[in-house]
Amino acid sequence: MISIKRKIGQDILIGGTVRVRILAVSGKTVQIGIDTPDGTQVLRAELLDAVREANQSAAEALSAAFDPIDTDSKNDLAPD
Repeated sequence: MISIKRKIGQDILIGGTVRVRILAVSGKTVQIGIDTPDGTQVLRAELLDAVREANQSAAEALSAAFDPIDTDSKNDLAPD
């Protein structure tokens, strides 16, 4: 991780296509503006982490709701 000190109104460029600008500072809160190319998704990390956790929990619950398939038993629907 890179640590860079910036003042209000100063920018950081990432990869030549992403510009992060410090807009305001109030106590421990920093307001930033992010300019990205069209189609670039910008997400808050804590929201992405929460969605991933919810998806994992849902997948585990779904998996637990179904018994594993017994491949050794005879298929009752197959013709004799």
